[in-house]
Amino acid sequence: MTRFDDDVDLIGRLTDEMTDHARIHGNMTIELSPLTVLQVASVLQLARRGSVIKASTMRTLTADLLLLIRAYFLDCPTALAILDAGDRVTVPRQNTH
Repeated sequence: MTRFDDDVDLIGRLTDEMTDHARIHGNMTIELSPLTVLQVASVLQLARRGSVIKASTMRTLTADLLLLIRAYFLDCPTALAILDAGDRVTVPRQNTH
């Protein structure tokens, strides 16, 4: 498995490219239907429970996205109840033997 987080040159190039790209094109905007937003939230919640997201920056991004999703559904009590239930889900550990 390639570890890009230790490649200082790559990180520098990526930072330069992203800065230039943002200056020319601006931020990327994604439009999703409410159902798709709820599905994305479910995937994020599950990813946080397992060992998929290890880096603290990705855990912070995931938490921030889930907060934004909750704000989006502020006037949808059923969607919020589903998100609350997703926060309580536990993922069983896989047997590696």
